Amino acid sequence: MEAKMNGTYGTMYYVKDMKKAVDYYKTIFGLKTRFESPEWTEFDVSGHGLCLHAIGKDMKTTPSTGGVLITKVRGIKKLYEELKNTGVEFNGPVKEVHPGAWSADFKDPSGNTLSIYEDTNH
Repeated sequence: MEAKMNGTYGTMYYVKDMKKAVDYYKTIFGLKTRFESPEWTEFDVSGHGLCLHAIGKDMKTTPSTGGVLITKVRGIKKLYEELKNTGVEFNGPVKEVHPGAWSADFKDPSGNTLSIYEDTNH
């Protein structure tokens, strides 16, 4: 069987206060950001991203309090359809998260959220 996940991008955590969360990881752990915005911030932890996602008022569901593993994939739209047809429970459709980058979140049988991600720019 061909591998559907090709490494990891990072682990995402939802945060209530982005500034407070960013300051925490910078001050306590000495991490440096590789990208920072009010909605999304990434730290590089030996090649694996520690990703912070601000909880927005427009979110349709309450975000999980655990981490969300983000896996890299190729052909995300086709893979999404294949997985959906095998019974994988997605939280919504594939969505563009920034120009040329797409993601979709799903739940495993225990209710843990994982995410598939493809950046067509790289």
